[in-house]
Amino acid sequence: MSESEKLATREIVDELLKNDIIQESNSPYASPVLLVDKPSGEKRMCVDYRSLNKITVKEKYPMPIVEDLIDKLKGCKYYTSLDLKSGYYQINVHKDSIAKTAFITPDGHYEFRRMPFGLCNGPSVFQRLMNTVLATAVPRSNGQVERYNRTILDSLRTMGASTDNNKWDIHIPRIQQGINSTINKTTAAIPSEVFFGYRLQTDADKLMNEDIQQPIDMTSLRNSVSSRIQDNAEKQKQAFDSKRKPARTYDMNDLVVIKIPSQSNEGQSTKLLPVFKGPFQVTEVLGHDRYKVKDMRGAERTKKRYEGTTCAENMKPWIRLEDLNENNLDMA
Repeated sequence: MSESEKLATREIVDELLKNDIIQESNSPYASPVLLVDKPSGEKRMCVDYRSLNKITVKEKYPMPIVEDLIDKLKGCKYYTSLDLKSGYYQINVHKDSIAKTAFITPDGHYEFRRMPFGLCNGPSVFQRLMNTVLATAVPRSNGQVERYNRTILDSLRTMGASTDNNKWDIHIPRIQQGINSTINKTTAAIPSEVFFGYRLQTDADKLMNEDIQQPIDMTSLRNSVSSRIQDNAEKQKQAFDSKRKPARTYDMNDLVVIKIPSQSNEGQSTKLLPVFKGPFQVTEVLGHDRYKVKDMRGAERTKKRYEGTTCAENMKPWIRLEDLNENNLDMA
């Protein structure tokens, strides 16, 4: 560290000691520190806990999802944020873990009595505390029906917003705006930008103080969208084909049985009825797994001889008893 950085580190450490956030240490642990610049120009002391985090048992606690939080803000016009003063320093470190938070500076060896930044379990611990403290202020259930509530209550609110069923169409513009302002998963682009060349603005966007949108290169954007659609279609085709086996092929004069279409049996159970009927003889190969078949001569099951077209997935080879006997003899 330079002399100016050492002086800044000394001032930060003195402030932490004064507020009873850290204490002097003789721990066998010692993580290094470094200084980073704040947006205000001041210095922030950060402890490099990467080595400690590698051997720390991770705490699995659900963290808020940004997309879910944004969904909760729909329809809101006023926003309020609550920012704690040094939120992490409001949480005490367990006495058995204080020694592990030790760090060194050019002036000494110290350890945290309050939870520092940089620990891998810090966000989970802090989120658990916030959920516990604010549990009475946040409407929630026992956790088993929250997903159902989020899904169905919005629909019920929309359905019950008016007793006049003829006013449902007034919601169409908002629905269209929501769809056209959201990034599409397949194209990775916003539909309004693809079609109109700019992103549709909402009332909430006026509060973001964003700069004027830059012009969009429509040609490159649409080429990218077209390429992604083709790639996605190919991936879907590969995923579909990976679960299907190649259809069995048949030649002319092969004997097959055909699957019987499901039909009513006058209220009687069809479980014990045959699934296939036959044999039939393949008379023509049509391609695309389709075949023409007809009754064998002398084996007509009705007065009119059957002849028709079927596909490979509804066909099975006709197995004769002589073939089974020959196979049994070969195995013997």
